[in-house]
Amino acid sequence: MDEKINKIIKQKDYSFSPYFADKIIDKVNELNNKRFVFSDLFISLPLLLKRVYLLGFAAIIILLLVAYFLQGDFLSTYFGLENVSTDDLIAYTIYNF
Repeated sequence: MDEKINKIIKQKDYSFSPYFADKIIDKVNELNNKRFVFSDLFISLPLLLKRVYLLGFAAIIILLLVAYFLQGDFLSTYFGLENVSTDDLIAYTIYNF
């Protein structure tokens, strides 16, 4: 099959404008040297993720501080243990109810 295609191509007489090959090579080099949008995204992705992590961490700290100031006790607010007695906590950790 490849031989048939090669024969057909060799039989045709193609004529191109002057400096056609130079124009093609210049265009290929231009595309090789051009930075694409996706490469810019991957370069800036770690910085973007660092900002998101920092904002998320700051939001969690602010929420914990607000809960602490509203309830008065950090651990009971954080773990939701307002109505649990100390004896129940000890029994739960020992016996795994």
